[in-house]
Amino acid sequence: MPLRGGYIPGKLRATCDNIVRHIAYISYEKISIKRIVGYFKVDKNENVWFLWTSSIRIKEVIKLYYNIKRE
Repeated sequence: MPLRGGYIPGKLRATCDNIVRHIAYISYEKISIKRIVGYFKVDKNENVWFLWTSSIRIKEVIKLYYNIKRE
């Protein structure tokens, strides 16, 4: 369903941007999201609630190498 107006689409964009920034922050800038498919709910008070994501595409992942002892 297409969204009309500017308030709700703006809130959805801001929420997605916050998720992207949060993932970058907690990964120490090692994970950068390129695309996210998220599911949201807008309640009767026009609050936007993030429910879940079904797909996340990563721009670049800096691989961390650990010394793992093999027995």
